[in-house]
Amino acid sequence: MLRTVPASQAKYNFGQVIRRVYETGEVQIIERAGIPVVGIVTMSDIARLYPAKANALPQVTMSAKRQQAWQNLMGLLNETGSNAFIDQEVETDVMHAVETTRAAARIRSK
Repeated sequence: MLRTVPASQAKYNFGQVIRRVYETGEVQIIERAGIPVVGIVTMSDIARLYPAKANALPQVTMSAKRQQAWQNLMGLLNETGSNAFIDQEVETDVMHAVETTRAAARIRSK
């Protein structure tokens, strides 16, 4: 999905613009004086479009994988009709599980 946003609106609502890109995968086209100037895309799109450059930066690859996992999880919750879940609650639970898993891995590696 593509969404066009005036530069002034993007400036004052940058957090919201980023959230829409991250959570929905929506491409944000920023216009200046009615002319499309730049686009904001997900890290998974960057990894797909520029794999060599993305692979050179491990944090980009991990971010893209995390983002894809988040989108898959939210899609699954939406498909099952689990509207009772609040995004923040789900993210908190996921981050807790990730930290628990990382802590267990650190203990095993010692």
